[in-house]
Amino acid sequence: MERGAFAFTSSSPMNPGGRLLSSGLGSESHATEPAVHYDDSLRLSAVGLDAVYHVRTTSASAGQSENSADSRFIGPASAILRARRTGVSAWNNGSSVYEKSSFTQSGWLGRTAPSEESAEPDSSSVSSLAVANTVRALVHPLYVSALSGLRWLGTFRGVQAFRSRLLSYNMLNSDEAVERAVTTCCAQAGCEPVTPTLKSTTSVDRELRALINKLFVRHLSNDGRWVDYQALMLDKDFVNFVSLTRGLRDLDVLEMSRARRLAFFLNIYNALLIHAITILGRPRSFVARFRFFQTASYCIGGHLYSLNDIENGVLRGNRAPPYPFASKPFGELGSGDIRAQAMITGGDPRIHFGLNCGARSCPPIRAYDESNVDQALEAATANFIRDNVKIVSENHVELSRIFLWYASDFGSNVIWWILKHWPLKTEEDMQNYRRIVQWVESGQLRITYSKYDWALNEVTENER
Repeated sequence: MERGAFAFTSSSPMNPGGRLLSSGLGSESHATEPAVHYDDSLRLSAVGLDAVYHVRTTSASAGQSENSADSRFIGPASAILRARRTGVSAWNNGSSVYEKSSFTQSGWLGRTAPSEESAEPDSSSVSSLAVANTVRALVHPLYVSALSGLRWLGTFRGVQAFRSRLLSYNMLNSDEAVERAVTTCCAQAGCEPVTPTLKSTTSVDRELRALINKLFVRHLSNDGRWVDYQALMLDKDFVNFVSLTRGLRDLDVLEMSRARRLAFFLNIYNALLIHAITILGRPRSFVARFRFFQTASYCIGGHLYSLNDIENGVLRGNRAPPYPFASKPFGELGSGDIRAQAMITGGDPRIHFGLNCGARSCPPIRAYDESNVDQALEAATANFIRDNVKIVSENHVELSRIFLWYASDFGSNVIWWILKHWPLKTEEDMQNYRRIVQWVESGQLRITYSKYDWALNEVTENER
């Protein structure tokens, strides 16, 4: 294998037969570059893609200076600033053979100049891109500073107390809330309120999942993207579900295995969201949506868990959500919040594709079972990637904003995380996979993010 070529070292599900998917960067002009290999799980085993791109651009040929190679690159200012601060070593996982560099002139996965054989871009195009990049470089530090300041203010007890009063929990499985919801549903459905018998407090999660499965089959679209909230409210099984949520108050999640707890919190998040929208109504503004996710909650095992607590506290390992004034749901380490014991250890970015926030751009809804939750999450991730990672044009890929908002969950390089979980079921999947790998190798990949549709994922009257 030529030095600088990208190869797979063995056969794997990601690369059946151990085929060489591409071998860019293997020309003589890159003879000084080290080989970069990927293992079966497609992890970058030398150094992050940033360093690969840097070495490629700054050692393009013996007669080309570093500045002339980099001067033709226009990329996001945030990555450049971060690279200047950290250097290559920030992406080094211990097996790099690259020389460490300060990244002073280098960039990120963005636009790169055409090859020597192709025509140079016109001066006006380069000038406009340079101006845009300069503006980004000036604005981004201000944005980062402002965001850091807001988060710093959020650590003060006075601010936290005010936020707690403003965002007090709305427990939907209290006796009062359940009775009110059951009465409302039965009045509209024309049925008599019936309190279902809970078989065991230790198996309430399984009983609720059985009801969730029934409701999803009846009131979700086949692809899981749309919910008929109106019909759901008139379903007797929804009334039974609401009544059974009282059993969650005595459920000890700490006694569950990791797989059971993971499946439980994925299901209970989606169920709580649908329950809250059906009973409380949809949030119609940004502020209302913010309060909705902070306040709608269940009491589980004697402790309150809001949608925010479940997603960012339990499933993301107690990380702050990506918006101003946000703090870790369970506080800092050692704060004494017992709910932190319920966290899913290790972290798993795939949970983002198992959670549905009620918006049209969210991943589909499905019920998870402890026996195959890992395989189900992998399938959900692959399906989301297939539907939401779009090749717009040559060298241009558009991603869902989920990959932007939660970028830190996907490691130092989101593209390689995506490629690791890329679906390879069809010939089209394989072709798209090869194209993106080739663009990544050449350092010419441009990434943008699609607009997120926050409209409610409800079935319209015409679709019923």
